[in-house]
Amino acid sequence: MKFRMLLAALVLATSGAFAHDSEFPSIQDTMSGIIERLKTTEKPEDLTRLRVRHVVDVLTHDERAAMGRNYWHFEVNAPVVVTVLVSQKQRDLPFWLEEQGYTKQAYTLDADENTFDAWEMQFDAGAIGLGFSALDGFEPHYLVALRAQEAGAEVKIAEMYPKRHTVGKLTAGAFMFSDDFDRKVESVPADLDGALLLRPLRRGMRDTQLVNVFRNTPYPSSETPEQVVLTWSDDPKTTQTVQWRTSPAVNEGRVWFREAGSEEHQSIDAAMTELVDPFLVNDSVNHRFTATMTGLQPGASYEYRVGHGDTMTAWTAFETAPAGPEPFRFVYMGDAQNGLDDWGNLVHKCFEKFPDAKFYIMAGDLVNRGIERDDWDSLFHNANDIYDRRQLVPVIGNHECQGNDGPWMYLELFDLPKNGSPAIQPERSYAFEYGNVLFVVLDSNDDIQQQTAWLEERLASTTATWKFVTYHHPAYSSGVGRNNPDVREYWGALFDKYKVDLALQGHDHAYLRTYPMFGGERQPTPADGTIYIVSVSGTKHYEQGDFDYTEFGMEKVSTYQLLDIQVDGDKLVYKAYDIDGEVRDQFVIEK
Repeated sequence: MKFRMLLAALVLATSGAFAHDSEFPSIQDTMSGIIERLKTTEKPEDLTRLRVRHVVDVLTHDERAAMGRNYWHFEVNAPVVVTVLVSQKQRDLPFWLEEQGYTKQAYTLDADENTFDAWEMQFDAGAIGLGFSALDGFEPHYLVALRAQEAGAEVKIAEMYPKRHTVGKLTAGAFMFSDDFDRKVESVPADLDGALLLRPLRRGMRDTQLVNVFRNTPYPSSETPEQVVLTWSDDPKTTQTVQWRTSPAVNEGRVWFREAGSEEHQSIDAAMTELVDPFLVNDSVNHRFTATMTGLQPGASYEYRVGHGDTMTAWTAFETAPAGPEPFRFVYMGDAQNGLDDWGNLVHKCFEKFPDAKFYIMAGDLVNRGIERDDWDSLFHNANDIYDRRQLVPVIGNHECQGNDGPWMYLELFDLPKNGSPAIQPERSYAFEYGNVLFVVLDSNDDIQQQTAWLEERLASTTATWKFVTYHHPAYSSGVGRNNPDVREYWGALFDKYKVDLALQGHDHAYLRTYPMFGGERQPTPADGTIYIVSVSGTKHYEQGDFDYTEFGMEKVSTYQLLDIQVDGDKLVYKAYDIDGEVRDQFVIEK
């Protein structure tokens, strides 16, 4: 946590509001222009098999200049030597290095099982612009070392862009990237020891990726409404939000709804937004529609349909949350992420076996590539006829945060409560009550400590009998070396203080249930601590570690969990089921 705060301070100290004043277009405008031109000049089938050499050959003079200078900017107060460190594994060296006069040095740097070649060039005081890291998405991103030309001179950096890049000292053990604290420099050549290290975002090279990035979705949109999903954006007792998509040919949408069995209905207009994935060759633009039905009665059954003009879905039923404590069931699942066809089979078997489950929690990593819409298309296709009648309660995982702009596509796809922590972006965390249960959704990708004040407020103010918190990165991991100590330190302490019953987690692809935990120690009964669960619903599996906090664990088993809240006796019955409907884990908590 201290490292995270330190790096944030370095960002503020070294960055400013960059105003684009180059004679060439910005990198964003340049990329947009290249993408659109390639889509018009290349055959669709050729876009998916582009090669770096071909892309370089078709760049215009201005595009080459922008790609070589406008990706990374900063200003220095003194003459410096800039060293760009490029992995020897990178087959296609960025063309701008040799074109601009960088020279390869004899020494190398070792970091994260990579050997980096050093390319150097001298600059006067003033503005410096660096080019892209890779056109094909190659990892790792290049690193930058900076030292004064004059021995003993102090180098100061200002106006850093991108703002999330950071500055530190280049020493053995230094973090390589501004957003990844696991990958570190292993050894530093004498020429660079003590130089400034300019850290990029680990996957910043994706901002300039033009090769291995064009795709086709197997489920393109049409004028027919589809991907109909129920979420809550307000009180589950009296409101219901629905979202869906069409092709760009449709510009307006509407929702019709009525009490179940009634012939009279109401209708409301839906808000429309445009969702663009420029790399989808066959369906780059979707129109997304969102509407919230209000004034509903608690614990009631309703029917609705969505559409436009004469094109509408069939009437489909949903239920509002009860006004007070009532028995109910819900489903919790860990990462779907990979093998979404198999995941679809699992979730449909769950729905068939337990049609009375009220809603579905997915604890992050719903998809593998969170900014690639075809992955979401596959998720929604495989959940067809489930999430249009059972509410989805999504959680942000690390795979929803792919790229440098955070979980923007996730936030575009789902309309969620805006009652979350004010310290982070709206809808990344939220809370709601259903029956006699408080559900708190947290974002473990964002600053953990900053969310604690809001979390404590929600836990302290509720009168609910049960308290469940769900987030992605586990406080107690099922895999070796994958614990998240800041989650345990900041959130776990509040779980102890306010007697949270269950922590529903994801991320580690092996099933784990801890003993009841309090203060980091095993407890004899659930009344004495919180049970932490890790589960996986997709086909990607990890090995299980051996930990003293594990009460039950298993490997290579995809599961869904049914949680049965019983009001009579204040009892929770928990069961984990595999794809064959066999119970693989179970326990009971009685208040």
